[in-house]
Amino acid sequence: GKYKDSTDDKDKDEKAKLETNAVLPVNQLIERYYEAKKSCDATALMSLIYPSMLIDEEELKVEAELVEDYLNVVCYTLPGLSKDSYVVWVEFEYKFRGIDKEAPALNRMYVVKSTETDEYQIYASPDEKMLEHMEKLSKNEDVKELSEKIEKRLNRALEADESLMSFYKQLIHNKER
Repeated sequence: GKYKDSTDDKDKDEKAKLETNAVLPVNQLIERYYEAKKSCDATALMSLIYPSMLIDEEELKVEAELVEDYLNVVCYTLPGLSKDSYVVWVEFEYKFRGIDKEAPALNRMYVVKSTETDEYQIYASPDEKMLEHMEKLSKNEDVKELSEKIEKRLNRALEADESLMSFYKQLIHNKER
């Protein structure tokens, strides 16, 4: 009994149940985040991210020119490493300008409650322990199912809309440069 068996922890993380839209302040944070991105509001974005960092306004403008909206946002949470912290998987759909079909997507974020403001913020650069925790939780059955579901939906959307497919290929090509 003196030494804690770490396999219990691993099993617990892999079996933990993803909660859907369960933490209202986290949902509100994520909604404000996508709203700020959509409206190119670098100041609002900086207030939602910890540590506050300069936002590349040019990059933000380029993204806002491509993305008309972020639709059907759903937050899935699992506990982070500390009290009042969460690993959040955000399911949403990109509505790209000039393209009819939405593109399903999934983002993973680490969210912490600020000790100064009592507001939740997106942790900009998670440390090694946080990243390890996020990776461990990504092996969770619910998370794997969610990822697969989004990937299948994205593939169906790409197959159903030629303009989305060519836009998507262009995006990936530009990212690889």
